[in-house]
Amino acid sequence: MEAQIQHLERALNRLTDRDKALFSKVVAAYSKHDIQRANVFANELVEMRKMASFMMNSKLALERVVLRLRTVSEL
Repeated sequence: MEAQIQHLERALNRLTDRDKALFSKVVAAYSKHDIQRANVFANELVEMRKMASFMMNSKLALERVVLRLRTVSEL
């Protein structure tokens, strides 16, 4: 389970980096008055943030399971 938590953490880090890059592209497109391209980037950013949120919730759930298993094994 620890390996899965680490895997999710690495994936979240990659998504965070991609989030920053996409946000920069949205800003650049809006500054060039390229609204259509900015909307495409913004929609992709929204989907990526949804995925990151889901992955974060999964990571937290796994961490809770690990904590409970450790607590039970100590008893």
